[in-house]
Order: sequence, then C-alpha cells, then structure tokens
Amino acid sequence: MSTEADTDLNYFLLNRTFESCALKYEDYVMPLTASYCNWTWDSVLCWPPTPAGAIIRQRCPFRHGLDPTRYAERRCSTKGEWIGRNGTSDAQSQTGWTNYTPCYTPEMRHIMNLLLPQRRHSQAERTRILEIVGFSISLTALILSLIIFWRFRSLRNIRTRIHKNLFVAMVIQVLIRLILYIDQALMRANYGDGGIGRQGIDNTPFLCEACYIFLEYARTAMFMWMFIEGLYLHNMVTVTVFQVQFPFMSYVALGWGGPIFLTAIWATITATYQSHQHCWWGYNLTYSYWILEGPRLTVILPFLCEACYIFLEYARTAMFMWMFIEGLYLHNMVTVTVFQVQFPFMSYVALGWGGPIFLTAIWATITATYQSHQHCWWGYNLTYSYWILEGPRLTVILLRQSHTSDIEQVRKAVRAAVVLLPLLGITNIISMMANPLKDSVLEFALWSYITHFLTSFQGFFIALLYCFLNGEVRCAIVKSFRVYVDFHGDWATQPPPRRQSFYSVAYTPAAAATTPTIPMNLQRFT
Repeated sequence: MSTEADTDLNYFLLNRTFESCALKYEDYVMPLTASYCNWTWDSVLCWPPTPAGAIIRQRCPFRHGLDPTRYAERRCSTKGEWIGRNGTSDAQSQTGWTNYTPCYTPEMRHIMNLLLPQRRHSQAERTRILEIVGFSISLTALILSLIIFWRFRSLRNIRTRIHKNLFVAMVIQVLIRLILYIDQALMRANYGDGGIGRQGIDNTPFLCEACYIFLEYARTAMFMWMFIEGLYLHNMVTVTVFQVQFPFMSYVALGWGGPIFLTAIWATITATYQSHQHCWWGYNLTYSYWILEGPRLTVILPFLCEACYIFLEYARTAMFMWMFIEGLYLHNMVTVTVFQVQFPFMSYVALGWGGPIFLTAIWATITATYQSHQHCWWGYNLTYSYWILEGPRLTVILLRQSHTSDIEQVRKAVRAAVVLLPLLGITNIISMMANPLKDSVLEFALWSYITHFLTSFQGFFIALLYCFLNGEVRCAIVKSFRVYVDFHGDWATQPPPRRQSFYSVAYTPAAAATTPTIPMNLQRFT
C-alpha cells in the first residue's frame, strides 16, 4: 500500500509541474510568418516557444551541485525543432536536449568527470550500504561498552573515564551519520535520483546545517580524545609513579572544549561563504575545511612517526632476544633431551616476544616524556634512555627496584595504543587523502572498500579492544554472572520458607530445637 502511495505522489508532483507549464502556454499563438520551436518540459524546467535558429537561456535550478546564478540553454534548429544531445534535430523527439553543463559548480564538474563510468557509481552505492551496516554494528558495540563501563563499579577508574568519553564522541558521530545516510537512502528510494519534491534533511535549511555542524564537532572531539588516550599514556609515569594529581578536568576541557572552539570558527566562515539553499554542499572541498582537518592531521601524524620507531626498536630488541634464545636452547639440549624434561617452548615464546614488548614499552614511555614530538624523537638513540634497550641486563636490575604494578599499567596502555594506532591513525589519514578517482575502477574499488570498511567499523574495533577483550572487563562480567547464578541458583533449590511468628520461634522447646539450615550462598559469609 505504501509503495503505491509513494508512486502516486511522485506522479502527481511530476504531472503538476508539467501541467503548470502547459497551462502557462496553452493560449499562446505562434506567429505564422516565422518558424518556432514549441514549448516543452524537460522534467526540470519549462521552456517557452523559441524562434528557429535561436538559443534560449534560463536560470539554473536550485539543486545540489548547481549554481543558480548561471544559465542553462537550449537550441532551436532552423527547421523549428529542438536540437538533441548529438547536435541534430529529430522531428519525432519534440523535447530535445537541455545543456545543464554551465550550471555545474567547479567541484561538481570535477567529480562528474571522474565518476562518469557507471561502474564507479555502482561501487559508491555498495560502499554506502557497507557504511550503514558498519556504523550500525559500531553503534551497538559502543553502546554496550558504555553500559558495561557504567554498570560495574570496579571499572570506574581514570583510564575507563577516558575510554567512555571517546566512546560518547564516536556514538554521536555514528548516530548523525546513520540519520543522514538513512534519510538520503529513503529519499532516493521514494523520489529517485532526480529529487523532485524531496523534503528530506538535505532539503531542510538550518536543520541540515545543524546536523553537519554537530557531525564535524563530534568527529573533531573523537580525534581529541584519541589524542588524550596517547597523552594519558605519556602521563602514566609522571602521574602514576610520582603520585602527581591527574588533571582529568583539563583533559575534559581539551576533549570537548577544543572542538567547540574549532567548529565554531569553521561554521562561522562556512555560513558566510556557503549557500544555505544547498546545505553547504561540498563544504569538505573548501579551504576553510582545513580549520578542522589541520588539527586532526596534527594530532595523528606525530604519533604515527613515533609509532614507526617504536615498532623498529621492538623488532630490533626481539631479534636480539631470539639470538639469546638460540644459545639458551643449546644449553637446554642436555636437560631436555638426556634427562627427558618437558621442553618449555612457550616460555621461550614469552621471553622472545613478551620481553621486547616490556622493554620497548618502558623506553617509549620515557622517551615520549622527555623528547619533542615536533622532530619525531630525533636523536633518541643518543639519549641515556636508549640504554633500556641496549642494556637489557641493567634494565632488569633497575626494574626489580621499581613498582611492578605501575609498570604493568604502562605495559597494558602501550599494548592497547600500539594495537589501535594503525586502526585510528592510518584509517583517518587515508580518509583525508585525495580519492584515487583518476585511477582504474579496480583501484578505486579497493580504496573505497578498505577506507569505508575501516571508517565504519572503527567504533566496533575500539569497543572490542578497549572493552570486550579487556581482562578487567571480562573478570568483572564473569564475577557478576557467578554471583547472580550462585545467589539465584542456591535459593531456587531451597523450599520456600514457612512463615513463623516471633513467639513460636522464641518459645521453641530446647529438646525440639534444631540448628537451622543455612543456604549455600550464605555459608561463605559465616
């Protein structure tokens, strides 16, 4: 029923526009002394009768990607017939062809020239479906993670507070994107690509701009909280080990206040120079958009550079550790082969790969504390902290005198950051780079699928690594589940207690008195 109603509405809007054009010229009488092209409707504009051999122009329609200050044109042949797209007239086709090419904005003309093949258009439609699915999964995972972090008191610490703010920023961004994408899909399904009669968010002034302002604010806040995740890792030594007060409110001001300042400047400039009639269409192609993209790129690039050196030193340390294990294995050949002792290969794996993680985490944290981010830790191999990697024996002695719990926190934070860095940094840098539209369709498809998959599933991966795979979170959930099962399971197996009065219990004869049975789940506390 709904499909038929939508079809009738679409037909009514088109027919009403055509009828208005017909009513406008139904009483018009063309001169008999000259040849004229008859009035026509090209499904967008109504064109009046035009003398033969003339060119008629009209203002471009108000559409996305079109400049209404420019003019579209049609040509009438010397025979009094509208000229078609191929430059010839055809008496059987009375409508002819309207040249809307001058109407396109430079950005729209560039995109249309690159996206002209139909295969690329179909790739874009498939990636949009991939985005909607990915954002939906990410939204579900992020909301579940927030519920878990707020539900269990044992998880309420500084680290999870930062995680929660990052999740909230991502939830806002994902929600707005889903609302815009679903609205665009519904409008396209109901009214087609022509968009006649569309009343979606994109065609609602101020509401559309507000959605994009909130979207860019949430996206900038997400970048800021990613930066704060790394900043918290930087402060793990100076704050946790040396007992300095943690400036969480400063992080809140940076994570939520900084994006407000940047978004306000960008929105003011964009509202000044962009048209409200097209919902700031193509605002991400303007120079003013770098007010937001510049700080985002600045946040990511230093950490990517330093991450490369961290992986380099980790691999170098692992190489030396496995050289040591080669000799250790030769030493154990007698004890393992001759005396039939079980071969501790997993211990070697832990030493070969886990030891470098531990050493590299300590070195990276100290280097990030004292080295400048502007020069990508230039000259770090000349510092004293570099001996943490060069002299592992001395490092082991020093670590025995330090706080192992603090080092464990640093190790966990570094491990999570190293895992998430390629996901967060590389994904966003790829999205900032120019689209490979000039390349082949295959290259464009690979870029499109990889970029949109990582972008849309970004929230899911972050929730997976920071929440669902976190050992503390799993222990809290398992503990809560066991308490629930033990409490309800033990009481469920007991018969319902019989109601007794105070006096019947107080005056029970001593001979008949028995020790009351304590439920299993309460015996632990007696």
